[in-house]
Order: sequence, then structure tokens, then C-alpha cells
Amino acid sequence: MKSLSSGFALIELLFSMAIMLIVLGSFYGLTSFIYRDYAGQIALAETRQESRVATTFFQNEIQNAGLDPSGTAFNGGQLNTKIFPNCKQTLQTVEPIIEASETVFHFMGDKNANGNNGDSNEDVRYEWVGEKGEDGCKEKRTPYTLYRDTGGGQQEVALGIQSFRLDYFDENGTLLPAGFLTKDERIKIRKVVLTLRPLTKNDTKKEEREWTSEIYLKNIG
Repeated sequence: MKSLSSGFALIELLFSMAIMLIVLGSFYGLTSFIYRDYAGQIALAETRQESRVATTFFQNEIQNAGLDPSGTAFNGGQLNTKIFPNCKQTLQTVEPIIEASETVFHFMGDKNANGNNGDSNEDVRYEWVGEKGEDGCKEKRTPYTLYRDTGGGQQEVALGIQSFRLDYFDENGTLLPAGFLTKDERIKIRKVVLTLRPLTKNDTKKEEREWTSEIYLKNIG
């Protein structure tokens, strides 16, 4: 009878240990899931915050397009050598908006009111690089990244932007044509609508959300 009782005790012990292992395994799995979900939420929040900061910076800066407190910054007699149409440095008459397309916005503004546009941060070019990882000049860049160039080369502004689009409207609210706008079309721009979608990824989650911002160019026209 002792051996029988001992046998039952051993079986009970093994059964209890098995249940304990199952419970511990389930607890570990639940803890890991919660941690991964939390990490994913943190990564998503960080990406959204970075995109939000970049969007606000972009909005505020491009409102300087055409800024001319002295009234002489765009008088037609000034030339600027920091403009790169077709990826080549040339002398060109200054304009409030030099390039405008769905992914590029290049503008000038006399921020320090000295009558010219040759000073720091007065000739600014933004460009979004998509999946191919090439800018408009076929230079290798980080995919899904917004770049800013003030004459010294492209600098990353925001990473992880899944899509980025600029639309342009005239004073009547009419949407201007897609593609690179002509000079006659650029001088009609009164409003820029920015639509972007930031993206974050981790092992278990992929989330994205589209944002839209309207930017009025008060110094144009």
C-alpha cells in the first residue's frame, strides 16, 4: 500500500509540475505579447511625433516664400547661384518659388530684410524621397525621407514617411496641374496642401495614419 500511495504522490507531483509549467508558459507568452505591443506603441508614437514636428517646421518655413520687407528682393535685377534647375548650378533671376511639384518645394524669402536672398536659410529646397531611394538628381538617399537643402547639400528632416504629396491652389481655390509647375503657374500659388502618411514597423505591428495640412502663402501675389 505504501508503494501505491507513493506512486499516487509522484503522479500528483508530476501533474502539478506540468500544470505549473503550462501556467508559467502562458504567463511568459502574455508578458511577451504585452511588451511587444507596448514597444510597438512607443515606436509608433515616436514616429508620429517626429513627423508632426517635421510637418510643423515645414509649414512654418515655407510661409517665408516671397517674403520681401524691403520690396527689392525680387526686383528682376538680382541673380542667385544657389539654384539648381535640372541638377546643375546656374545663374538665374531670383523668384519667390523656384520649383514646385508633388514632392519638391523650392522657395526664396528675404528673412533678414536686407534686400537680397543670398543669406542663410533664405534659399530653401524640400524634397521627399520615396521607395526607390533616389532624389530628383538620381543621387542615392534614404527611402521614405524628407530632405531639406539650403545650398550646402541635402539634410534629413524626417524619416519613415510612407507617402508625401503637395498640391497647389490658386487664389480662386483651383487646383493647379500636377508635375513640375511652370513659372507662370508658380506665381499663381496661394495655398499648399500637404498630405503625408508616417509609418512605423516592429516585429508584430505595422500602423500608419494620413495627415493633411493647409498652408497659405501670404507673401505671394
